[in-house]
Amino acid sequence: LDSSIFYYREFIVLSDSLAEITSDRKIASIRYEADLLREKENFMVQTQLLRERSAHRNRIILLISILVVVLLLSIILYLRFRMKKNALVRENILLNNKNLSAKLEYRKKETAAQLLYLEQKNNLIKNIATDLKEIVPQAIPENKRKILDSIRKLEKAHYANNWSEFEVLFRDIHSDFYTRLNRKFPDLTPNEQKLCAFVLM
Repeated sequence: LDSSIFYYREFIVLSDSLAEITSDRKIASIRYEADLLREKENFMVQTQLLRERSAHRNRIILLISILVVVLLLSIILYLRFRMKKNALVRENILLNNKNLSAKLEYRKKETAAQLLYLEQKNNLIKNIATDLKEIVPQAIPENKRKILDSIRKLEKAHYANNWSEFEVLFRDIHSDFYTRLNRKFPDLTPNEQKLCAFVLM
């Protein structure tokens, strides 16, 4: 009996030990599973955070890329617009230059025609004055003086009118000629200036 009680107590102690061990194993297993579950959840949370960060970074990169593309397109469009505008301005300047050249050429031809007319008029006045000079010796004495006065008036008016008409035509074509001439050669007399104008024509 004593030995059975002893064994029974040993059995209970061993049973309790076994139950404790089993219970400890179950607790360890439960803790291990809980730790695994926590680590799995942490891993999933970390993975989710990484995915969200990656998606956020990708959205930012996409947004920056779109902004860069829009900026580059804007710059390209602006440069094309400027190039077209500059081309139009250059074309407009060329047209204006051609137009001004054509006007200047027309004025030069017009001036040449008027100078030719003035030359013909001068020749006519000289011929009339020459004819009158030939008549003077044959004229009666009272008319001689009148004829000579008329010859002088013709020659004087002829010179004054010719120069004033030439001056108007010349200034119309070469408006700043005298200004530039006086700037370069301030000591020229009016007759020398007239001579320079004739040489230029």
